[in-house]
Amino acid sequence: LIRAFRAAAKPNWSLIVAGEVVNDDQLSSEIISAANNDSRVLLKLARQSDVDLETITKCADFVVLPYTDISNSGSLLYALSCKTPVIAPNIGSIPEVAKRVGESWVSIYSGNISSEVLLSAASMPRDTLAEPDLTWCTWDSIGRATAQLYRNLSKQHSSDSARS
Repeated sequence: LIRAFRAAAKPNWSLIVAGEVVNDDQLSSEIISAANNDSRVLLKLARQSDVDLETITKCADFVVLPYTDISNSGSLLYALSCKTPVIAPNIGSIPEVAKRVGESWVSIYSGNISSEVLLSAASMPRDTLAEPDLTWCTWDSIGRATAQLYRNLSKQHSSDSARS
């Protein structure tokens, strides 16, 4: 991400890399080296308080999630709940979330994060975005869907038992 940012970055762009790197000194070193004292890159390589995380997320033009392997992303939903668009790869559940909220909220890409991906996402107008619809993933919605799943499974099991 840092290399893609530095290749694409305009002089007025900035990047905040925030979060704890757990038990991986090599990754920490790679991140610090990639930033290479670029004044546009702010490294906050520690666990962020709830207040700091919210501030960083809400102040961002985008949250970039350069995952290479993931099934689900709480960070994706968190960013959307803060009304901040996301740039994320076309893997795991991310395409489904993008389909539900729209490409103006989740810009998905294939392969590795690149300067082209960042430039393309940055060119999308932000001031015309409506609030993302996250009603499908509220606790109530998830609870109702889970209960319905169990009812359906129970009916299926009862039908299968009656045939036996």
